[in-house]
Amino acid sequence: MGINRRDFLSIVGAGSAISATSGLLGCGDGKPPSPKQNPGPDQPPTPSDPVLETKIIPSWCHGCGSFKTNCAVLCHVVNGRFVKVEGNPDAGNNYGYGSTSLCLKSYSAAQYQYDPLRLRYPMKLVGPKGEGAQHVRITWDEALDTIANKLKEVKDIYGPEAYAWLSPESCAPLNTMARRFLNVYGSPNYLHSAICATNRSTASQITVGFQSEAPGDWTDSKLIVIWGCNPENATINRGKANLILDALDQGCKLIDIRPMFEPLGSTDKMWLGLRPGTDCALALAILNVIITELPKTVMTAIL
Repeated sequence: MGINRRDFLSIVGAGSAISATSGLLGCGDGKPPSPKQNPGPDQPPTPSDPVLETKIIPSWCHGCGSFKTNCAVLCHVVNGRFVKVEGNPDAGNNYGYGSTSLCLKSYSAAQYQYDPLRLRYPMKLVGPKGEGAQHVRITWDEALDTIANKLKEVKDIYGPEAYAWLSPESCAPLNTMARRFLNVYGSPNYLHSAICATNRSTASQITVGFQSEAPGDWTDSKLIVIWGCNPENATINRGKANLILDALDQGCKLIDIRPMFEPLGSTDKMWLGLRPGTDCALALAILNVIITELPKTVMTAIL
């Protein structure tokens, strides 16, 4: 077909954006969901509803949790219902003013809002855990009382140190409120989740001396390993993917380790389609080869 890697990425990215826009309200044909899909007062408007009020509310996307690349957005609200989102051209998203492009997570914002499985009120597990357990709706007052009583019970029986706060995301308001709450409660045990980007930044700092996830000298690399990353779709304007493509054009080799077969995996390099959840097994296998099969002289030089 005479198509190169860069053109292939552009075509796939454009197709993904079109798909996300057509399914913005939860249906692949671009039509808004039916009331059966979204019961309750949070239903989006339908094309037959008369347009009484239209608003565009500036906001920002927090779909990826990145503090350096959060995109400013414009939320379109019709008759009090959120219908779509677009990038704010005055904010300078994607490294340039005037851009309105967003990633698929942002374009799916309305789907999150009106998803029928979204939790809108407290749920309490009733009955023994397992097949017989059921979640029932409770009031906010009951939920707060239940949590407060449990916290008091843990503190009275085991001491305040028995309670720990595991933060899934590191952000200033959460860190501040969580630590202040622990100070009042009497526990020093504040932990940050291991599933966040802390491990990635720490590994980067240890190996190459800085925490940047996209060093400028990628084009000089001889080998790039993508492990559990999705640079074609999860970074602004495919910044990392473009850097990798530049490196490949310079003769760099690529090893792509992830379950999904994405455009970068379609290059003439190596794609390892792991089963989800087996990354640790591969890592241990690699360590085993390094420890048991490398010559002792090389190991001595490394250590």
